[in-house]
Amino acid sequence: MQEKELITQYQKDSRFIDFFESWSLENKGNIIPINGLSGSSIPLIAACTFVKSGKSWIIIRREKEEAAYFFNDLEKLLGPKRVVFFSRLLQKTLFRTRKSR
Repeated sequence: MQEKELITQYQKDSRFIDFFESWSLENKGNIIPINGLSGSSIPLIAACTFVKSGKSWIIIRREKEEAAYFFNDLEKLLGPKRVVFFSRLLQKTLFRTRKSR
């Protein structure tokens, strides 16, 4: 199954539909916890929600390794042009550039 097909099929699942409706109504910049998921199911839900919402996101992960796995999953699901990984080095460079202006 291709990645786009996987996202399309998952978006038809009643559990995702319920989640997205709840997220759409309640999300006003708030964090909405998703419990009981593991592995690549979390990036899959993020990818499905991203595609359906049509909005840009910033996803922050606690650990560098966790962020790298999440990034790789999203990149595989959404394509390399739709996902960006901001490392600490890039953050420091951007901060210094902005500070020196």
